[in-house]
Amino acid sequence: MPSKPPSDLFSRVMGYLFGGFGSILLIGGILVTITYEPLGKPPAQANLALAIVLYAVFVIQALFNAWQDWSSSRTMESISGMLPDDCFVLRDGNRVELQAVDLVPGDILYIKSGNKLPADVRFVEVSSDAKFDRSILTGESQPIPASVDFTDKNYLETHNIGMQGTHCISGSALGITVSTGDKTVFGKIARLTNTPKKGTTTLQVCLYFPPYFMVFREPSS
Repeated sequence: MPSKPPSDLFSRVMGYLFGGFGSILLIGGILVTITYEPLGKPPAQANLALAIVLYAVFVIQALFNAWQDWSSSRTMESISGMLPDDCFVLRDGNRVELQAVDLVPGDILYIKSGNKLPADVRFVEVSSDAKFDRSILTGESQPIPASVDFTDKNYLETHNIGMQGTHCISGSALGITVSTGDKTVFGKIARLTNTPKKGTTTLQVCLYFPPYFMVFREPSS
């Protein structure tokens, strides 16, 4: 099952408030407030209005950042809800029921009609009517027949691979677990969806480090 992004409430709140342009807005609001009072003689009402606008935008952008984070967490919950909680595997020569999170590469997984795959598997035995719905990952509208034979160089296309989150709509199969958690195709997509963006945009770099954008080069002759 895909791992959830780390949660640190204090760091998240600081990111909501001061991430992006938050710190610039707050500093700008403070400076404009100072120019209204005590430096303003007489105080300029326009400066007060501008300070209020800056503080309002500071709060709005913090709320927007929090909403984005909440939306991402909801996405993670919905993704986790698409995966099964338990499964049947061959352990020590016996068919046993396990929690999906306890699967490890090399486990032989029993699959039957109605099951969702808890991991990426390579089929080693399939019934003649075994078919899988891959639409959740590939968008294919038609179910794909399972096979023990390699059919395509593309991991997403070959019929001898069953991917986490896909649905067995008919037949039965045995598969060797090859990837679990974040290493599955489903897990990689989930991780990309929930990984916070890092680094700064060009506009942020321009605002934070203006000297870097003040370099002019002589045209080459």
